[in-house]
Amino acid sequence: MKTIHIIATAFTLFAAASFAHGSITESENRFTGTTLITAYFQEDDICEKNPCTSFGYTHNEKTAFLSIYYHKINAGERYLKCHDVNWLADGERIKTPDANLVSSDKMKYGRVSEAIKQSHVEKATIEKIANAKKAEFQICLDEFELTPDEQAELREFLKRVEKAETERAKTNARARPL
Repeated sequence: MKTIHIIATAFTLFAAASFAHGSITESENRFTGTTLITAYFQEDDICEKNPCTSFGYTHNEKTAFLSIYYHKINAGERYLKCHDVNWLADGERIKTPDANLVSSDKMKYGRVSEAIKQSHVEKATIEKIANAKKAEFQICLDEFELTPDEQAELREFLKRVEKAETERAKTNARARPL
């Protein structure tokens, strides 16, 4: 199970460095059979003004889960000690899993690249975020908002997750739904 989380984290962080602005990718590891679907949002070129945010779906024969990743370049170690993440959908608080700092790497000129992850997010939670008129989140005390285009991409991501879940259920009768 830990290996799946490491693979999913590595892929999502790679996606954060590789894709511009809004995109959805799907891939399958031919060695493990693990499938990854990622919706990635980047509003600026280097994730400095707003965090690059991605929603990930990972599944294999044994398990499936949804995660949210946040990557931001800061002037110092901003999220090292405070990396709580909170969401509002149309002003209503949404319960999400605890966040973990997965990396904090020093860069040139005092910059720090920080990545935060929330694992095992409920599908209903992501649906609320995707379908809200206004979706906002807070990392520590910093506030951000998804754009309407990002929410539209998130709805498309959920359609692909639903399709993958349907296929997974067909091939594995014991598969637990999200």
